[in-house]
Amino acid sequence: MKIIDKKIKKILYYEKNKEYIKEKARKYYYDHIEKCREDRKKWKIKNFEKYKIKYREASRKYYKKNRKLCNEKTRKWYNENKVEEHKHRKIKHEEKKEIVFNHYGNKCVCCGETIKEFFTIDHINNDGAEQKRKYKIYHFYRWIIRNDFPKDLQILCANCNYAKAIYGICPHQQEKK
Repeated sequence: MKIIDKKIKKILYYEKNKEYIKEKARKYYYDHIEKCREDRKKWKIKNFEKYKIKYREASRKYYKKNRKLCNEKTRKWYNENKVEEHKHRKIKHEEKKEIVFNHYGNKCVCCGETIKEFFTIDHINNDGAEQKRKYKIYHFYRWIIRNDFPKDLQILCANCNYAKAIYGICPHQQEKK
């Protein structure tokens, strides 16, 4: 009973003094803004996993309610930062490519080519187009990483990949047979 009474008293006190409490909190925040920001960052890092789903749900809910506003803000920001954003996306894309190529051995499986600019990702079972339609894969390297580097993919250089697509087998493989 005493615990319930204490909770009720707290609620009643807060309702009675709501503006005073908020003003006091605001004043403390602005007097100690750097410390509060630092504490908030630490708290977010510490509790990220615990509240990740909650944050995601809140973000989605907000977006659904304010879709037009969010899209306008995004478009405006993107138009103001186009060059930097393009550079950032290119860097991220290259990082993901590097991770994927490192995982699959950094050389063409067929001819042994090691120049990364020639590399392509090949579907061993020749089901790349079907897979792309089925999963709607637009960010292929990200998809590969998220799906734990599927075993039915390999690195081929552009020549070997093209020959495999046109002739069904690369000339290097025919030579080996």
